[in-house]
Amino acid sequence: MKSNMLLKVSGILMIIGGIVTIILGIIALLFTGAAAAIGAKSGLLTMASLFILVNGIVSLIAGIIGAKNAAKPQMAQKCIVWGSLTALMCIIGNIIYVIAGTGLNYTNLFIGLILPAIYLLGAFQLKGKA
Repeated sequence: MKSNMLLKVSGILMIIGGIVTIILGIIALLFTGAAAAIGAKSGLLTMASLFILVNGIVSLIAGIIGAKNAAKPQMAQKCIVWGSLTALMCIIGNIIYVIAGTGLNYTNLFIGLILPAIYLLGAFQLKGKA
């Protein structure tokens, strides 16, 4: 069977984004740890840094699953679950921004949902071929 290009390309982009996000999450945790070591209150920063790291891991896993299984209709449901989880992480991230007092950033929310939406579209197309 021919690969679903939407799922494959968006999966590859999620792999790249996941790796970058994991690196940024690690850097954020290091800086948060350094701030805590000098006595700064860093509870929300630590939570946000951990969230960034988890978000990167979820994106990486979703990307690998999507790129690897883009030609396997029997794996479409698994891709749908991981794509939905990635979209949910974007929404939760924006909720954290609101809690932190920076307000809701509609541009960030919109851009953050584009790739998971394309990924999910490809997954649903793949499921239709099952």
